[in-house]
Amino acid sequence: MTDTVTPIPFRGDIIDYLNAGGARIEWLWRDRQAFIPVRPVCDRLGLAYQPQHRKLTAPETEATVTMKVTVGADGKQREMLHLAYEDFLMWLGNITPSRVKPEARDALRRTRIEIREVLATHYRERLFGEVAAVQMTISTFEAEWTSMRSWHP
Repeated sequence: MTDTVTPIPFRGDIIDYLNAGGARIEWLWRDRQAFIPVRPVCDRLGLAYQPQHRKLTAPETEATVTMKVTVGADGKQREMLHLAYEDFLMWLGNITPSRVKPEARDALRRTRIEIREVLATHYRERLFGEVAAVQMTISTFEAEWTSMRSWHP
């Protein structure tokens, strides 16, 4: 998913970059888990950051969020809210395209469709995979039974 991997040690983290519509968004790797900073994504989408911060840090959220020190666009170190990669995709999938700036809407729509398709495929296999196996067994039984019937009228 990353455009290029640039392993740069930074206070025990590794910095990587995600290509998001031609813009590079920095994300951090720590203990084999990826964390994406929320503010730059909000800026790229034209979303107000504070409501997203409140939503992601609310007590009832299941999202893994953390404050991490990172280098801002101005080169200064700042604490930024970071969202675990697994939760990042769910967060993106729940953003309404009409709430983002017009030039980001198509990309967000495509992302939401892809997230929906991946989830649907996973759960289709998980929920209906056993049904498909049973149907295959029944089909095999019917074929064998039919072939046996032709031998023994």
